[in-house]
Amino acid sequence: MPEMAAAVVIADSGIVVALESHMLLGDPRLANWRKIAPPGDHPETHRFNDATVAPDGSLIIGTMRKSALGAEPTGVLYRWAAGSWTRLAEGFWTVNGLAFSPDGKILYFSDSHTSVQTVWTAAYAEGQIGAPHVFVDFTDLAGRPDGGATDAEGCYWSAAVGGGCLHRFRPDGTRERTVILPVDNPTRPAFGGPGLATLFVTTMAERQTNPDPGGLAGATFALTAPCAGHKLPLLKTGFSLSAADETC
Repeated sequence: MPEMAAAVVIADSGIVVALESHMLLGDPRLANWRKIAPPGDHPETHRFNDATVAPDGSLIIGTMRKSALGAEPTGVLYRWAAGSWTRLAEGFWTVNGLAFSPDGKILYFSDSHTSVQTVWTAAYAEGQIGAPHVFVDFTDLAGRPDGGATDAEGCYWSAAVGGGCLHRFRPDGTRERTVILPVDNPTRPAFGGPGLATLFVTTMAERQTNPDPGGLAGATFALTAPCAGHKLPLLKTGFSLSAADETC
C-alpha cells in the first residue's frame, strides 16, 4: 500500500482499504485499484483508523490525528454511502471499537485514548445515530478499548490494548469473561472460519511493556470462540473495477 493501511472491509466488488489520506477499492488478485476520495474536511494531519460496515451496506469509519504532538480530540466518526460522506459524531482522540449489534440497531464505538478509554452505544437508523450512552468504562479494567466485534449472542468483544487480553461484555455492559493473550497489545477481534466459530485477533508489534521471548507481538491469533459470530453485510460501493483503474 502507498500509505499505512488502517482498516480493511469486504465490499460488493472486492475490498476497501482505508489508508491515511484516502481509501482504495480493489481486488488484490487483479491488482486493480480505484481511489475513493476522503471527506472534504479530512485534514493532512489526520488519518483513518477503525471501520465497520452498517446493516444498510454503508461504511462507518473514524479518524484520528497522526501525531501526538499538539494533538487534540479532533477525530471524527463518518458514514460513507453512495459516494458521499456524513459526519455522525466528533470530538474523539482515537475512534475505535466499531461494531454493530446482530440486529443492526445498535452501534458500538470507543475512544482508546488514556484520558477517555470508554465504549459507547448509540441507536442506528436511516444512516444516523442517536445520543451516545456509556456502555463500558475501562478505568478499572485491564487495557484500553481498541477494536471490537459482536457475536451471535449479542455480546461485545473488545481488544484490550496494553492489557494483553480480550474482554467479552453482555449486552447490558457487564463483563462476562476475560481471555488472556500471550502479547501486550491486541488490536482487533473478528469472527471467521467455518460457522464463524473462530475468533481471529490481530496484535501490535510495538509498545511492548513485558518480555516477548517468543516474538509473538504483531502476530494474528486464532481462538475457538465460546459463541460464533454473525454474518456481516458487504459494503455497497456502487463501483465496479475495470482495466482502466490504477494498478499498484
